[in-house]
Amino acid sequence: ELLWDRTFLQAIFPVNFNPAILPDVLDQFGIKQRRVDFLPEQDWIGEWQKSLLPNTFGHISVCPRHYTETTTQTVIKLDPGLAFGTGEHPTTAMCLQWLSKQNLIGKRVLDFGCGSGILGIAAKKLGAGSVVLVDNDRLSLETALENAQFNQVEVSLESSISKLNQEFDVIIANILLNVLVNYADRLSELLMVGGEIVLSGVLREQYAAITCAYSGIEFQQTDWQDEWLLIHGCKARA
Repeated sequence: ELLWDRTFLQAIFPVNFNPAILPDVLDQFGIKQRRVDFLPEQDWIGEWQKSLLPNTFGHISVCPRHYTETTTQTVIKLDPGLAFGTGEHPTTAMCLQWLSKQNLIGKRVLDFGCGSGILGIAAKKLGAGSVVLVDNDRLSLETALENAQFNQVEVSLESSISKLNQEFDVIIANILLNVLVNYADRLSELLMVGGEIVLSGVLREQYAAITCAYSGIEFQQTDWQDEWLLIHGCKARA
């Protein structure tokens, strides 16, 4: 049983490709209607970037790097890339919304699983005293550093939280469930008493798994967007 009445196939070939061989190839797949067009050479990346528009999260505005309009928002400039985190995904959006409501002046912030660095950069622009970005992916760390430098903020980067020897006022971890569970003890250890932790990247049905893993955290707030959760809590006193 077919799922669709019609299927469209679009392929792009280099200019020196011989289109004369296409009919035989397409006949093998039963494709009868066909058209060959020649595309003019142009800056495809540049054209794509022109179509990107700012996204707003509270008073945080995430803009493509080429965007020049002035705003009273806290502005983060970055272009989509291979590292996760542009604000498009619900989990990143919820974390940015949460950050925009906080007083981070002088606070020590850890962004665990930083991806593009967007959350740590936002925290620094909102007044955090120090920000540490952690990711075990080399490309993510390189991208995060480049984005931080472009946004003129100073951050520290680490490939593992095992290397950290300080406590944090705020920890943000927007990453997969299994990672959040596996590192629950270490993240709880790094969070100062009374400090705030934000966990995202989990689905609604995974809430119980998180709260069980973080037994030393008093969870106070849960937000959701589509099927995704953001869970916020504070480290309880012993």
